[in-house]
Amino acid sequence: MKTLLSTIVMTLLLAPAFVDAQFNLLENFFSTGALAPRSVATFPVDVLWETDTFIPTNYRGKALPVPGSIVRMVALTPTQNSDSLLFEWEITDSTSPSAAPELAGQGKNVFSFVTNAVQNTFTHSVSVFVSNSRTGETVRKELPIPVVRPELYLYPTGDGRATGRTVVQDSARPDSVYNIQAVPFYFTVSDISSLLFSWRVGGTRVATPESDNLFTLRVGPTSFEQQESIEVVSMNPKGRGIIDESASARLQLYIRP
Repeated sequence: MKTLLSTIVMTLLLAPAFVDAQFNLLENFFSTGALAPRSVATFPVDVLWETDTFIPTNYRGKALPVPGSIVRMVALTPTQNSDSLLFEWEITDSTSPSAAPELAGQGKNVFSFVTNAVQNTFTHSVSVFVSNSRTGETVRKELPIPVVRPELYLYPTGDGRATGRTVVQDSARPDSVYNIQAVPFYFTVSDISSLLFSWRVGGTRVATPESDNLFTLRVGPTSFEQQESIEVVSMNPKGRGIIDESASARLQLYIRP
């Protein structure tokens, strides 16, 4: 024992680059009485995912899945050849039908699944085990995948207004034109033209093309302050989930002389 400790201490003094390895060796010796090194995964694994929902082209955030969306995941192993590794993908939340992996096999670093289609919001938990059979190393990665509802936001446009500013209340002058745009997020469509829009002013349906996400309100003359509510509902008639794929937004407009 004394000889072993002296040898390891001398190694630490002479070769500091191996400090971590020597401490692991000591820990293993005192706990098991053996000097066999532990199998520790050393290769990096990065897991990326994407979904097929709509986001505006100028939006810098990430598209999020809604009920019934398709999520595609890929495990990247920058220091290893993925074709020689074993991948096991598991959905470990309550939607998984069994404890068995949803996908397993050599080189299977891409995995796709359909999100929960019966709940408004949900969080999937997806794990991937990446194993190197030659070295015995295994890396496990787990990611939460949030499932959300589609969203809709209103943006004033025209008349020198700055675009990109969503509003829930705004003001307009009497005898003017007020333009507003409805911008959808997270619908399972490739472009806005696949959605239907329904506009209401003061609770009354306004006759507009159903494919039109732009709305113009002509404000009449008035000598005192008034309020007007503008509401819009957007719907995907071909939504994949059991729950209706729709969203709504409302704006309170103050007309001030």
